[in-house]
Amino acid sequence: MIKYFILICVLSSLNLFGDAGNDYRFYLELISKNSDTISGYFYHYPYNEYDKFTHYDQNFKNFIKKDSIALYSFISTVNIGNMNIDFSKTDFKKTIDLNKYDHIRVIDYLDFGGGVYRIKELNKN
Repeated sequence: MIKYFILICVLSSLNLFGDAGNDYRFYLELISKNSDTISGYFYHYPYNEYDKFTHYDQNFKNFIKKDSIALYSFISTVNIGNMNIDFSKTDFKKTIDLNKYDHIRVIDYLDFGGGVYRIKELNKN
């Protein structure tokens, strides 16, 4: 019994963290076949790393491995201690079908490894 108690104490004193991979916030510009343009923020948590020189247009679709994404047209970042939280209203969230867009341009991106940034959606009220 004492062995189990010591084992539990040792394991609970270790700081073990699981790694879910990479964490990115992209600011994208999507251009359709009709030259309609939409832009916004997209959050992605892949295991592989983003390469700004190769991941655009079809390669970006292959990188995220999704046909549709949630795009936020407006976010507000608040710094709380050592943590940054992105807030957005649900009105600013739009589900986008990437198959309708020919060109995907990454205007800016943030590698926030370790989950320092989080998106919180707020209701209308």
